Amino acid sequence: MDADSASQDREELVVELYKSLRAETSNYFEKIPALWLQKFILIGLMLAFLLTRKGTLNLTGKGSGEEFGFDAVLVAIALLACFLDAKMLEYSLHARAISAFIEDEFTDIGMLARWEQTLWGYGGKSFARRIIRVRSATTVLVTVLPTVLVIVLVSIVIYIRRQTIDVLAGGLLISLAYIVVTIVMWRRVWPTEAKRQNAEQVNKGGDGA
Repeated sequence: MDADSASQDREELVVELYKSLRAETSNYFEKIPALWLQKFILIGLMLAFLLTRKGTLNLTGKGSGEEFGFDAVLVAIALLACFLDAKMLEYSLHARAISAFIEDEFTDIGMLARWEQTLWGYGGKSFARRIIRVRSATTVLVTVLPTVLVIVLVSIVIYIRRQTIDVLAGGLLISLAYIVVTIVMWRRVWPTEAKRQNAEQVNKGGDGA
């Protein structure tokens, strides 16, 4: 009787742990759209300001020393967009860590592991996997491309104002580096094809058992 009671208590503890982990993951996922919205509001305000004040911003010529503050504000906006992306990456990595823990520790409940694999695009049926991959790629593109656009736009505006080719070249190089870092982090968060094939082999082995 004591063994049955202990087993039941353990099962209840496992269920509560799983619920807690999934709730924490959901909480992180819910924060990402809010950050995404903040970034687009920031970008929209910058574009609106440039368009409505273009007649008084001295967009031709090198500008004056007093106008350096305006250039600094443009750079600050680009940095804020990058910081918001970094925060979204932080939430995604934490959610990925929780998902990996569930997949590794809840092996006695194969359905949970399969769901976590499907959720991150390297498990489940091929149709579901393709949908998840398209969804994930869309999320990354609409997050990263606007930031790259802001970096390029800021470098172009400062170049026009200051006639400094180094600024434009620097902005383009930073944008390229940003894209490369995004690709690297994509491969960190979303498993590679080898990971997907390994997950399929594990699932087949579990089904055969």
